[in-house]
Amino acid sequence: AIAGRALLAGRIEEAEAAMAEATEAGQRAGITGHSVQKNSESLKALLLWETGDVHEAIAVVSPMVDTAPDVLFWRALHAALLVDAGRSSEAEDPFHVCLNGPDLTLDPFWLPGTVLLAHVASQLDERVGAESLLRRLEPFRGRIAWNGVGAFGFVDLSLARLHAALGDTTAASACAARAVEVAARVGASRWLERAQQLQLQAR
Repeated sequence: AIAGRALLAGRIEEAEAAMAEATEAGQRAGITGHSVQKNSESLKALLLWETGDVHEAIAVVSPMVDTAPDVLFWRALHAALLVDAGRSSEAEDPFHVCLNGPDLTLDPFWLPGTVLLAHVASQLDERVGAESLLRRLEPFRGRIAWNGVGAFGFVDLSLARLHAALGDTTAASACAARAVEVAARVGASRWLERAQQLQLQAR
């Protein structure tokens, strides 16, 4: 959680140091299992993603998809990373598996996973998927998609992206404005920049 909060605030070096310390402590304690990996590997992938090492992040997530194929969060994260790596065609299958299969498990990874799917839908111009994800995310306006160790996005920013993908610039601008407010309130500099950029694009 310390690393995730530092990353949310844009303090990359502090996040890296905190993650390394937590990993070392876990190794000393002999802690294993998917539940532990789910936290550590998701944070590692998020840190790599935020620092621009998207291909390294994919290398972290791909084995988790294979290890836990029924955990749709990994497929959602994998699809989002593939899109950002310019490999959109490869993102289509995991996206549709998540969207059309059983809903993501209602656990702390549900909201981050759904926000990740929204990111993919907006990039792939998946209108049907965008409409479905809008309905899923609308009740969570104002929330940060936090999985217990890190923030994978802001719900209002995801809503803005989905509305923009559907051509509703008025709704996209309103959602982006709310994302700006939330990001500014919590001191999330990187997410603030993203929300401001989308707000300008939606005008």
